[in-house]
Amino acid sequence: MQVSPAPVTHLTWQEGDAQHSALWHALNQSKAPSRIVLVDDSTSADVAFRLACEGVGLLWRGDFQNGKQLLQALQ
Repeated sequence: MQVSPAPVTHLTWQEGDAQHSALWHALNQSKAPSRIVLVDDSTSADVAFRLACEGVGLLWRGDFQNGKQLLQALQ
């Protein structure tokens, strides 16, 4: 049985005046998020959870350790 490759999907998001894009690749072949929101140290776990439940992709822009803490709070 041959597995067909997933379609190539580009994500786009805005940071300041610049628009960025990246390829979406998920090992479990999950769909790409509908939109991307930048999150950082000022983002509460409640806000991040609400966004994630809405299918929004969260792009972390902050300290690594604080990002780990936010992930733990989301669990």
